[in-house]
This record gives sequence, C-alpha cells and structure tokens, in this order.
Amino acid sequence: GDRSIIMAFRGAAKSWITAAYVLWLLYCDPQKKVLVVSGSLKRAVAFTNFCLALIREVPELQWLAPRPNQRQASQAFDVGPATPDQNPSFHAAGVMSQTVGFRADVVVPDDVETNTNSLTVLMREKIREAVKEYESVLKPGGHIKFLGTPHDYDSLYNHLVKTGIYTLRIWPARFPT
Repeated sequence: GDRSIIMAFRGAAKSWITAAYVLWLLYCDPQKKVLVVSGSLKRAVAFTNFCLALIREVPELQWLAPRPNQRQASQAFDVGPATPDQNPSFHAAGVMSQTVGFRADVVVPDDVETNTNSLTVLMREKIREAVKEYESVLKPGGHIKFLGTPHDYDSLYNHLVKTGIYTLRIWPARFPT
C-alpha cells in the first residue's frame, strides 16, 4: 500500500529489503526522490551509505552512481541520470530534523522509534508529532514505508495502525511447528 508499516525484530532484514526496493525504484525512474529518516541522523546516514555502496558495487546499478558534478555525500546524493534539482535523489535525516522544504516520492522512516527516544509518554508524543510532517513532504502519488521494532504497547506503530491509514505487516522471528 501507499502507507505501510513493517514490524519485525532486529536483524530481520527490514532495512536491507527496503534499500533494495528504493534502489529498484530509482533504477526504474532515476528522477524519483527518497527520504530516509531514522531515530538518529547517524542511523539514517548508514542506510544512505549502504544504498550508495550497493550502487557502486552491483554491476546492474553502477549506471546510477553519482557523476563528479553531482551530490555524493553520506547525508545526500544524486543518482547519475537524475536531472539537476533542489532535492537530492537520496536524503538522510533524523526523526527530529527539519524536513520541511524537501519533496519526496518515497519516505522511509526506519526505526524512528528507539528505546532512548520513546522512554516517556511526552517523548512518544513528540515522535508522533514529528512523523506527521512526512505527509507534507510527500509528492502526490508517493508512499511512506515505516520500518520498525515496537518498544512498548504505546508504540508509534500501533498508533499509526489505529488511524486506519496504514497497513501493517509483522514479520515473525519464528514460525510454530
């Protein structure tokens, strides 16, 4: 769906699969814009660096590598075939970062809820308010793909499902025999 959540334990490959997905989107249309948001900028930059490394290492993706005159930083990069734009092809931000002014076809909030930023009711409310901004960043026809591991019953992901806008997939770590 256009608004979806994938919940799973750490190490279940949520980020890896979603990185492959957004690179496939850029492969199909290099003009697309991707915003990756995490609980910390450091984590979002790691996602972006992973995608940039895949572009440089996977032969089928190498044509997407940034050209010398394009952005190619850890926090933001352009794909080679993209036409010049104010917004980079790929941009990383922390959950409490300012994203107003950025426009995206795909927003990937990857672990925006962490065990440190969701300790109190007030902190969880701040996260819920911050993620509302993603709708204003999204281009018409775009989609939001939340990835996360809930940290308590009052999780952001549970609140998003209750809105009726988001579909939820839970990837279990084990299946019963």
